[in-house]
Amino acid sequence: MRTAAKGKILVVDDSSSALNLTRYALEGAGYNVITKREAVLVSSTILHEKPDIVLLDVNMPSVQGDKLVEIIRNHPANAGTMLLLYSIKPAEELEELVRECGADGFLQKGSDANLLASQIDMWMGRVEKRRAETVDSSPAEAETHLSES
Repeated sequence: MRTAAKGKILVVDDSSSALNLTRYALEGAGYNVITKREAVLVSSTILHEKPDIVLLDVNMPSVQGDKLVEIIRNHPANAGTMLLLYSIKPAEELEELVRECGADGFLQKGSDANLLASQIDMWMGRVEKRRAETVDSSPAEAETHLSES
């Protein structure tokens, strides 16, 4: 019997080896993983696939990951998508990029599959918390609108 995936992750990276390693690590941890080698049409992929988390390589030839965050955030339907920069850059540099572009955070690339999976687990917890807060606030907003009419 197949168990349900823990969540859906979209990984955008121009490196085939990075995509394969990331897919292997996250699928091994129970995630459904979608990979994309080019930044082109990532926003529409997000709309279609509805991933819980998007990992964006920072150093891609067509569009840098931090610029891609800005493009994705410009589409209202993508507003709640968890966007993480994914790079070998030093943490200090990634923190600065996150502040500048509006990403939710970052993960550093590495060879430890267990560490990557545990970091994604942590971010999935934040996704679930964000969803719960959205669901909790929706009935109150609906009630307010009903009482105003």
